[in-house]
Amino acid sequence: MESILSKLKRISVIRIIAFPFVKISEMFAGIKYRKSYSCEFFKSCKNMYEGRRCFIIGNGPSLRAEDLDMLKDEITFASNRIYYIFDQTEWRPTYYMCIDKGIVSSNYKEIKELDLDNKLLINYAHKYIGDDPSVKYMIMSSVMLPKRKRLKKISSDISKYFSPVHTVTCSAMELAMYMGFKEIYLLGVDNSYNIKKSGTEYVVDSDSYFKGMKHETVTIGNANTIESRDYLYELFNREAKKRGIKIYNATRGGMLEVYKRVSFDEIIKK
Repeated sequence: MESILSKLKRISVIRIIAFPFVKISEMFAGIKYRKSYSCEFFKSCKNMYEGRRCFIIGNGPSLRAEDLDMLKDEITFASNRIYYIFDQTEWRPTYYMCIDKGIVSSNYKEIKELDLDNKLLINYAHKYIGDDPSVKYMIMSSVMLPKRKRLKKISSDISKYFSPVHTVTCSAMELAMYMGFKEIYLLGVDNSYNIKKSGTEYVVDSDSYFKGMKHETVTIGNANTIESRDYLYELFNREAKKRGIKIYNATRGGMLEVYKRVSFDEIIKK
């Protein structure tokens, strides 16, 4: 069931009253963070892949293990429960990311055991995983804003904070742009979800994810976290154009039309 705290966070008056206190807390957390190895790692990421291309992997139903095998020599970002496909492919992501508190709290043991060099997790995960050379923690800017207030711009320095987004795909794009990539390809980002209401919560059925996903449903806070993704994709597309970066959608099918469609089979031959 949804926690009382989660319900309170969605009440605009409470969010407005709490905002100054949250920002003060963030300020002190930021001071502490700037002394951490995670902050140093993200500082070192600035323009480290300048002019190159990368692939951001989604967990949509169109994702194929054979496509991932073709990306073994590419720089890739993947997220959440992508590790459920590892038994079907030799491919492993260059960067694994997770900003979902629900996934962290319920799957931290699996995440901790992943044999990956770069696991980038929301700072909330530290209480479950602790210090680990393979884990770098991400500070997210406050989401305690009035309910209808939307993100207007994305972070220009992720070593200070990542933007408060509802999808790890956008966090991956934010990181990729910071790293200097000039071409970003999305694969398996279908942007199509079968959402059902269960009591006071919303769940996404397993047919919204790639074949082999072991969890039948994934719980989300409310349907708006899905609906707001289109706005965020538009925002990131505009920001990418300002920076001279091209984002392409190489997904096989799906419903994401914000980015120019390209053929994965043709792209991978380049």
